[in-house]
Amino acid sequence: MPMQRGGQTVPSRQRLDAVAVLAERESRLSALQRLALVDAAASWLSEPNGGDQLAHALLDTACTTEVTADMRIWR
Repeated sequence: MPMQRGGQTVPSRQRLDAVAVLAERESRLSALQRLALVDAAASWLSEPNGGDQLAHALLDTACTTEVTADMRIWR
């Protein structure tokens, strides 16, 4: 299911791409953890006031490298 991103939809394909990036770079996370992380970040991205910051804080906490946490896949 697509998620809204600040009034825009984060397509399922983009979310699956983000899960694939995590699978490559964060192998310590289980498939379920990767999916949960992406869904939570996509949910925060849909929030208008500070949602981007909260999504990045979540990714920074869960990911071992800044490159992974940056997740340019969202753009």
